Formats: sequence, C-alpha cells, structure tokens
Amino acid sequence: MEFLNSKERFGAIGCLLAVTLSFGCASIPIGDDLSGSVKSLDVYADDGKIHLLLATTKEDQENAGLIYTCSTDHGKSWKPYHRIDTSSAPAYARGRGTDFQVAASGNRILSVWMQHGSGFMGRGPLSSALSSDGGKSWRNAGDPSDVGSDGDHAFIDLTADDTGNFHAVWLDKRSGEDKGLYSAKYDSRTRKWEKNSTVDAKVCDCCWNVIKASSSGHLHALYRDKSPRDMGWAFSTDYGKSWKQGGAVGDFDWNIDACVHVGGGLAIEEKDGSTQLHAVVWTGKQGDAGLYYLSRKSKDSTWQEPVRIGGVECTLPDIAVSESGQTAIAWIRQTSEGNKLFYLKSKDQISDSIKAVQVRTEEVYPTHPKLLSLGDSFHLFWTGQVEEKDVWRHVQI
Repeated sequence: MEFLNSKERFGAIGCLLAVTLSFGCASIPIGDDLSGSVKSLDVYADDGKIHLLLATTKEDQENAGLIYTCSTDHGKSWKPYHRIDTSSAPAYARGRGTDFQVAASGNRILSVWMQHGSGFMGRGPLSSALSSDGGKSWRNAGDPSDVGSDGDHAFIDLTADDTGNFHAVWLDKRSGEDKGLYSAKYDSRTRKWEKNSTVDAKVCDCCWNVIKASSSGHLHALYRDKSPRDMGWAFSTDYGKSWKQGGAVGDFDWNIDACVHVGGGLAIEEKDGSTQLHAVVWTGKQGDAGLYYLSRKSKDSTWQEPVRIGGVECTLPDIAVSESGQTAIAWIRQTSEGNKLFYLKSKDQISDSIKAVQVRTEEVYPTHPKLLSLGDSFHLFWTGQVEEKDVWRHVQI
C-alpha cells in the first residue's frame, strides 16, 4: 500500500472557479472555551436544531473527551454542553477525517465513536451512546459491529431515518483480507443494534464514508471503492437490511494502490415525489485530477456528466441542499501558503461559471469543512489552529 505524496496529490493545477473574496467569519466563543484541542467534529440538522459533537484532547491525554451541544437559533447561540461518559469505552480520536458521529430524531440523539484497539495505528472497536432527553443525559448503547473484534473499525457515518431509527456505516476487516463497508440499524424501540449488513465487501482502506436517508426506507451510501479507486454509490430500499451497489459516482477509472484519505459529500433532495442525489467527489486520475459535482434523479439510469469545480489541490469536500433546492459545496484548497477554505452556492444547476467564495479564516490550517442545511440556510463548520490549539468555527453562508 502506497501513500500519495504532496506532489502527486496537490499539483500545480489551478482551482478554476475559485476567486478570492473578502468574507466575514463568525467565531463561536464556546469553541475557544473548551478545554483541549478539537480532534473530531460532526454536525447534524433535525427539527430546526443543529446538533454538534466534538472530541477534545489535551497534550497529556491518551483518550478524548466527547462533548455534545445544540443550537436552536441557527448557531447564534449554543446550549450548555454536556460531556458523554466514555469511561467504559474510551474514545480514540485519530484526528479529522476519522470523525466521531452524531444524529438526531426529535429528542433522541445517538453518538458513535471509535476506541483504542489492535488495528492499524491503534484503531479499535466502536461504541455508542443514546440520549432520550435532548442531550442532557446519555446511556451506553453498545457496539454497532457484531463481529466482537478489537480490530480496526473506523471512518464512521451516522443518520436517522423517517421512522426514528438510526443507521451507521463504517469500515472493518472482518473478511481477514480486505476492508469492507458495513452497516447496522439501531432500533430506537428495543434500544439495540441489529445484525450487520454488507454494503460492499471490498473498498478503499482509509477514506471517510457517507450515509444519508430519504423517505420510505431508502438509504444511500457514498464511499471510495477499491478497484478502481473511484467513489462508489450503494443503496438500500428496506431500511438497510440489504444493499445494492450502484456503480461509480464519476467513472474516472482511477487505478492506483494508495491511501487517498479523501472521501466525498452526498446530499438528498426530495420534491414532488421524486428524489435527486447530489454528490461531490475528488479524483487523482492523471489528466482528470480534481474536484467534481454530479447529480442523479431517481428516474435516471446514470449520474449526469461530472462538472469540474477545481483542480487536484481542491479537496476534502462536502455538499448540502436546502429545502428550496439551492446547492452549496465547500472544500479546502491547498496552496504553498497553506490551506484556504472555499464554498459556492447556486440556485440553479451547478456549472463551471459559478464563482467560489473564499472564507478568510483567522485560524491556521483550516481543514475538513462540514456543511448542513437548515430550512433555506446553509451552515459551514471547520476546524483550524489558533496558537497551536485546534478550535472549531461556524458561519452561516
């Protein structure tokens, strides 16, 4: 297994749409008041609320502390945060890209994290906690994986479906040979994780995954496939009991044996009984390397032609779609002067004529942006360094 070096991954190809514009950046005091550096961040929108899960560590700490808070006013203020008890299953925060996850359905909130173990770089089994009172108190919810191994379980994602149950996906090596993408449903009624399902038994070892839920039991997963290393799409029509592989999202035919460390973003738009998927993916394929937007309607048999957003140095993307159908995409552009954070928004179809906006951040090395929509507004989150401490930031765009 080879790792992409900086020259291979972030060459001199320009970000075609990006223009530098001044933008006011809102900082959240709670992000600075937290003890320790932020090593994991996830956000989830439900019922008019933004749910936020952070993992923080201090220099002398081996394990991370898990902290939950929420906002009911679009991030203008945040509720007092609550620490999740991880004493029986200490959280192992490897850093951004392997973020722990949160999802919500009404007052029920579920969090999933990774422990130390015998896997690659010390990665281990999963654990979870459930709150039934809006995040004020938490109880152990068990391990989503049913293999009973302390091996590598990582790159988690989590969502809630239209019945109030939760679904997780992650990578593990239960086959003994290849990493696979597996899923499990958490039944809110029985408060138990159900038998695992295989999404794809052979995938890339080290890219984050995405799971989203639409109506009537439909789930959608976006992940990086093994061979070729294009992004793959899988779907379930029975609340995750079974999965079908839907092929590549951007058929670049990128054949490489390397750790890419770049996942993608997926958003679902439902309107008038039809479903449209929106995706943003990155490829390092020579001649095509860069960041791309794709969409697919439920009635279509294939994804539409990829729209190139930026060059190979435009990476770590996320995407969201508002209730009115507006699309927003965020990413990091790596330059010789360090990371720069960009986003674009469009009320119409994404095209190569849309100008991107640079968010001028006070933090050094902004990274791994997260986007979510709340009604018709978009919210952008990221982490960066201030005086050698990792902090989190949020702005409504």
